[in-house]
Amino acid sequence: DDRHARLGQTEVGAHDVFTLMSTLLEDLFERDTTNLSVNTRLGEDLNMDSLDILAFVAEVEERLAVEIDVTEIADVATLGQTVDLTVEAVGRRGEERHAPFPG
Repeated sequence: DDRHARLGQTEVGAHDVFTLMSTLLEDLFERDTTNLSVNTRLGEDLNMDSLDILAFVAEVEERLAVEIDVTEIADVATLGQTVDLTVEAVGRRGEERHAPFPG
């Protein structure tokens, strides 16, 4: 499934990332996650400004030990897009771990 990425021996998929994001939104950002979906808009539905979104993504990066390109974050409007970017970042990190040694 292309919505899953391998990180070491642990498979991290879109559902796992969505669950993590839901927990972070509720616990750290005090947002109501009752009706959360992939179509939930970060700005309009969750009342997050650009600094909130950057802090949210930074927390996700820290929890999953990944890096998400800041330029890609600027184009994110929905939670689903954020999940997709994160799964891609996990996949890239997994590829880097398994890349042959240069030289």
